[in-house]
Amino acid sequence: MLALHRSRCVDWRPKPIVAFAATAGTVGGKALEKEGSKGVSGGEVGTSEGDATAGGDLSLLAVARGSGRIEVWKKMPRSGKGSPGGLSEKNAWQKIKDVPGLRSVVCKCLTWVRGEGKTLRLIGGTLEGNLVEIDLSEKKPRKLTVDAPGCGIWSIDSADYEEGSEVLGCTSLIACACDDGALRVFGTKVGESDFKLVQTYPKADCRLLSLAMHKGRYVVVGGSDGYLSYWDLEQQKELFSINGKFQRNLDVSIWSVAVLDNGDIVSGDSAGSVRIWDGKFGSMLKNFALHKRDVLCVVSCKDKIFSSGVDGQINLLTNEQKGGGVQQWGFKGKKRPHSHDVMALAMSSGTLFSGGNDTRLMSYDAQSFLERHPVNVQAYGEVPHIQLASKKGSLSYMLCQQLDAVELWEIHTVDQDSSAKAKLVKGKEGQPLETKTCPKLLAVLSSGSNIFSSSMSPDGRLVAYSNMTSLHLYSVFDQHGKLAVQKIKSVPIQLQNIQFTPNNKCVVGTNLKNEVCVYESDDLKELHVFEQAPASAHHFPAQTDELLSVSPNSEFVAVTSKRRVVLVFNLLKSSLQGVIKLDHSASSLCFETDTSLLLIGTVEQQVMFYDASSCTLCDQYVAHGQQVARRLKFISGSIKNMSCLKGEGDKFVLLNTVRGLCFVNFGKPTKELKGKGSSQHPKKRSRVGYGLQLAAQEGQNPRILPLEDPCLFATFLGERSALIVECPWLKALRDIPKPLHRKIYGMA
Repeated sequence: MLALHRSRCVDWRPKPIVAFAATAGTVGGKALEKEGSKGVSGGEVGTSEGDATAGGDLSLLAVARGSGRIEVWKKMPRSGKGSPGGLSEKNAWQKIKDVPGLRSVVCKCLTWVRGEGKTLRLIGGTLEGNLVEIDLSEKKPRKLTVDAPGCGIWSIDSADYEEGSEVLGCTSLIACACDDGALRVFGTKVGESDFKLVQTYPKADCRLLSLAMHKGRYVVVGGSDGYLSYWDLEQQKELFSINGKFQRNLDVSIWSVAVLDNGDIVSGDSAGSVRIWDGKFGSMLKNFALHKRDVLCVVSCKDKIFSSGVDGQINLLTNEQKGGGVQQWGFKGKKRPHSHDVMALAMSSGTLFSGGNDTRLMSYDAQSFLERHPVNVQAYGEVPHIQLASKKGSLSYMLCQQLDAVELWEIHTVDQDSSAKAKLVKGKEGQPLETKTCPKLLAVLSSGSNIFSSSMSPDGRLVAYSNMTSLHLYSVFDQHGKLAVQKIKSVPIQLQNIQFTPNNKCVVGTNLKNEVCVYESDDLKELHVFEQAPASAHHFPAQTDELLSVSPNSEFVAVTSKRRVVLVFNLLKSSLQGVIKLDHSASSLCFETDTSLLLIGTVEQQVMFYDASSCTLCDQYVAHGQQVARRLKFISGSIKNMSCLKGEGDKFVLLNTVRGLCFVNFGKPTKELKGKGSSQHPKKRSRVGYGLQLAAQEGQNPRILPLEDPCLFATFLGERSALIVECPWLKALRDIPKPLHRKIYGMA
């Protein structure tokens, strides 16, 4: 029996999703369209040419969070006939880039712009008045123009033009809705990197809150006074203005606008109304009072309009043919997948995305929005990196990487406690064990910017972390009975996936080119750099974030390449040992204790053993890996962490997703999920619930343990104990504004 130490000491506070920017590419190098929402506004934007990745789509989704973090998600191949390596629907979108950003640079709105060589550039606007480019290669924001407006930017949209055609003397334009009431347009030409202010339109007596471009020439802006303005960029004049107020004494703010394919305008306001306006004359065509509070975002897709806002409800409007052949917009249905305000909507390749204050990223099939359930693309965002370092006796150190700081904790195990051992032998499962001490916070290492990666040496003597500017090394030692931390050295390099070798001699990590770099752990002297093969040419300008793991004997280091290939390097010989090709994207890497066996967890919840020396699959464990994939279907999420423990004739593996644990013994036969009457259940929901009950029973191999609270980390502590770090969801969201309270009849 195993003692399970459940800790809730980590102060986890994920930040809301505040903005989206989506692209939708087509096969064969045709037009690459940009769709979706920019924070609180949405709508159609300009198009740009560009090839997708070789032979396929380049569908990207950029996500901005309230912490300054930027995430980039990419649509991967779907599973189907002739595509054994394709992904299921729930894993069709994978995160390929994570930019920690700066806490002081939070993008309120995002857009994609075509850059030099038809690459894509990600541009953001902040409420501090800065127009910034998110440099995905260097993983940092940089100022885009010296002509920044100096006042808050609420919404931006962009347009790219064909070679030989220009608007306002530029090949790319970015329109900005500013806090001082001015519409500002920035532009650049081919071969230039910076944007310059090319036009400022007359200021309105209000804040401009929303903006959408149409056909690369027209711009619609909505203000805090309830008016919409329709501008022609080429003629530099306002074509018409729309009064969006129902009553003169009622203050209305236009939070979001979009433009349909036929030129009609859609607006969402603070009164909870979604309205459709004629694109030629500005007259109102239809009004829908569907929301209880502000409509923060609207997005259109052919004959569909989606809207959401403060009430957390996502509504669908469709344009259907009525009697007499008349096309008319009507309310079709709604969903409420979010618990808090929905701050952003975006559309990409027929997929609708939503995100907001509950930090979750959801996706929907736009064509079957009401018929199919939403997919939880990312159930919990900004999960902190956690690592365990052993020490003498029952004491262990735990490292927790927060947004801009590294925390060091002290954890005590029960392996040296005789009374706890006796209970493990004679006690019953589920019986609580009393611990002598609680987790204790020992030190906090603060960083000037958000942290990329961090690690602690296995003996607990050294700590290293890398931020936007440098790699920092610290010494951890005991001073007068207390833990002391002293800085050793800083070098101007950026490392990701930092790990110390188990012999404590080297620091290993990947640079921004995904090259494996090896440094001495004492003075950060560079020892060797393993170069990867150059990436194939495509229009996403940055490398994909990769995974890394070091073998227990400090001989091998495994690193992924585009998550579909694992490269095994020999640290002793400074050479490539071999290559492992995968059918699915890897989500976790781990070496088995005291051996050179490499465990690979995939986004499809599979677990596979490979021999790192020969880079061959261990066939004797394939059946166990298939059973793990079947059992993990009962708890959602890809494999995040894996830990190994060896015993006499046993090969234990503990792995976790954000929703639960899986405990499997690869040294023992697996057990099928069989019970009385298990094959005859009339309802699918009953079958799923019954299967979960069987998979969680004592004695099952593999065994599933679903958790109510998010599981941040899980690992073996010792021979008889394991640690899981979790955080109550309500505690994690304590800084988030409370959702709209809906009064129910009969309740106070």
